[in-house]
Amino acid sequence: MVTGISDYDSNNFVKFCSPLRVSKELHFIEGFFTGISVDKKITDSEIDALQSWLQRNEDLALKPPFSELVSLIAAALEDEMITQEERQDILWFCAQFSDSNKHYSGLTADMQRLQGILLGIAADNVIEKEELDQVSKWIEEHDQLKGYWPYDEIDSLITTILADGKIDDKEHHFILNFCKEFKRSSPSLLLEPVIDKELMLNGVCAVCPDISFKNNVFCFTGRSKKASRKEFADIVIAKGGLFVPQIRKDVNFLIVGAEGNSCWAFSCYGRKVEEAVNLRKDGEKIVITHEYDFWDAIADAN
Repeated sequence: MVTGISDYDSNNFVKFCSPLRVSKELHFIEGFFTGISVDKKITDSEIDALQSWLQRNEDLALKPPFSELVSLIAAALEDEMITQEERQDILWFCAQFSDSNKHYSGLTADMQRLQGILLGIAADNVIEKEELDQVSKWIEEHDQLKGYWPYDEIDSLITTILADGKIDDKEHHFILNFCKEFKRSSPSLLLEPVIDKELMLNGVCAVCPDISFKNNVFCFTGRSKKASRKEFADIVIAKGGLFVPQIRKDVNFLIVGAEGNSCWAFSCYGRKVEEAVNLRKDGEKIVITHEYDFWDAIADAN
């Protein structure tokens, strides 16, 4: 029984998908450079990450426009530091290519950039308020990504963390490990994988989601003091939606009851939330929303 593909076989297949891979890597490195340069400092760990990225993609080094980008990055790393001008040149180059790139949709390309940004701010294992402010600004400018993993999750985490204008140790732990999680989503990403089970529920529920009822499928998890599960179902149906008892791929909104602990961990916050998160990671557009936003949507609908 075949259980996997060897490195040799995998490398043989690269030639058939290299245009897609070049586009993905350019989007990623554009985001990564954006992330590592927010704090205007380049650390040894960030330089190591860039060098690892160059080594991993050396088989594409002769393919334009990748060859030009590799030369730019290699030249910038010669003195083991990256100047503001070098950063601007690299980001400019990536932007020029992105303008004519047709291999990925705008949504996919922006998601690749976002994952690069998140790994960039986490590359030195320290995430500062200035970095979160810049990521928050980027997220606000790209709200067309709402509903897709990991846009809602990072938006919610940053909003929660910055509510008091500072990052405490627990919040830093949450956001750092959330950002590092994206090592697992692509072999091209640079940091060691971290599987952390202590992300806040607040980092799962979307911030100010757009909830519509007509022809949309709803599910509920947790407990609520305001309504029973049957009453939730009746309300959704009365508004033209469909209510289902279990998570499935066609669910549009998972409502999380307000009586759940706001610091539930991923390992114990409930099977339905975990199923919805996993479906979102697989590309399904399921919006996980807090009960409070559900009632706000009802008020608006009325």
